Amino acid sequence: MLNYLKKIFSIFLIFNLTFVSSAQAATTFVDSFDVSTQDATPRGLAFNNDGTKMFVVGDTGNDINSYTLSTGFDLSTATFNDINGDGTGFDVSGQEATPQYIKFNNDGTKMFVSGYSGYDINLYTLSTGFDLSTATFNDINGDGSGFDVSGQDEATRGFAVDWMRKDLAIVIEEAKRNGSPIPVTEIVDSYYAKVQEMGGNRWDNSSLIALLKKKK
Repeated sequence: MLNYLKKIFSIFLIFNLTFVSSAQAATTFVDSFDVSTQDATPRGLAFNNDGTKMFVVGDTGNDINSYTLSTGFDLSTATFNDINGDGTGFDVSGQEATPQYIKFNNDGTKMFVSGYSGYDINLYTLSTGFDLSTATFNDINGDGSGFDVSGQDEATRGFAVDWMRKDLAIVIEEAKRNGSPIPVTEIVDSYYAKVQEMGGNRWDNSSLIALLKKKK
């Protein structure tokens, strides 16, 4: 219960800082892209490094859907990649019945999926980076399960600080390119950098609690 409360507080802190930053920077709504044809309950989102590929994971299909953006991070240029020819994405239901989160390594040759049912992190190898049609599950235990984290948490709802900073770097770089100041988002990124200095590279978003305690 304590770990759960810590995470809720951390998420609250991050969301408030991010939204306050957005309001102060006078950020405006740009566009939206409907994914309901592929998944009616989308949960997790990821991009490749230049924003020309977008990945959405959700509860409806228990799969990962990929989209190509002809202009990086521009949703108006997104089109669905029908990798199976039947409107579905990469199926992960054999490993996770309620997938919620997705992350990639830097070159897109490894994909990590977590959710609410398996209490584990599932790893997939992509022979071509960020190409789901080349993805295969890494059965590290020989029984179809992933890396078990049930001893540390009751639900795998977050990812390592290293990976969060990777995503934040993309956001910050894109904001700079567009001339959109996001000062508080940069502050959050700097906090995570300090967590890394503390040795918390593989901690999740609740690591901000440890940072705040250290500052006291």
